[in-house]
Amino acid sequence: MRIVALRMLAYGPFTNRSLEFGGQPGFHLIYGENEAGKSTTLRAVSSVLFGYPHEVVDSHKHDAKDILLAAELVGNNGKSLSFQRRRRGKNALADLSGAALEEITIAQLLGGAPREMFESVFALDHRDRKSVV
Repeated sequence: MRIVALRMLAYGPFTNRSLEFGGQPGFHLIYGENEAGKSTTLRAVSSVLFGYPHEVVDSHKHDAKDILLAAELVGNNGKSLSFQRRRRGKNALADLSGAALEEITIAQLLGGAPREMFESVFALDHRDRKSVV
């Protein structure tokens, strides 16, 4: 699975901000000044893929009911999926037309990888150094 795009439509300090990773595989490094939003972006990736944590930590600018992320993924089979995830409400996980999606749809693209493994393998964070065996 590859993340082609992450859209932070209403998340943390971001409104209508996108990260485009392109259609080809590659290594992507996000860096910046302190308080630029790197950790917030890391939480956005995890939240759009696995759901939001119980505690609301990224409601800086947007109410919890308005938090909205979207992503475009490409599976190992070459099929793409564009979807959005709201923090709350009917059809919290939906395709871009608003039709409900089942969590299994995302889980299959992730090959069944749980949040903890994904975060440990694909995100470097100086505060949380876990290793997956």
